[in-house]
Amino acid sequence: MKATASRWRKTPRRRAPVASASAPDLVLLDIWMPDVDGITLLKEWGAASMLTMPVIMMSGHGTIDTAVEAIKFGALAFLEKPVTLQKLLRAVEQGLSK
Repeated sequence: MKATASRWRKTPRRRAPVASASAPDLVLLDIWMPDVDGITLLKEWGAASMLTMPVIMMSGHGTIDTAVEAIKFGALAFLEKPVTLQKLLRAVEQGLSK
């Protein structure tokens, strides 16, 4: 498994992978973030046809409803924090195999 880092735009409401030669292979996305929440961002990516990579949502404050909503809008998985390294690696491996 090869890991690479991506840069992200910092402009609120328009966060997206910076245009480059290749899109990210996978995104780990938190629910609570400074300018926009992860569910809103997931919805925006889907609406703009930018959801071309697996997304694993994470939250320490999520509910079952939040998890269902994340999956409904395209997340591959929803992990509750604190998440064990084993569980995170399993989710990432699953996402990268898609």
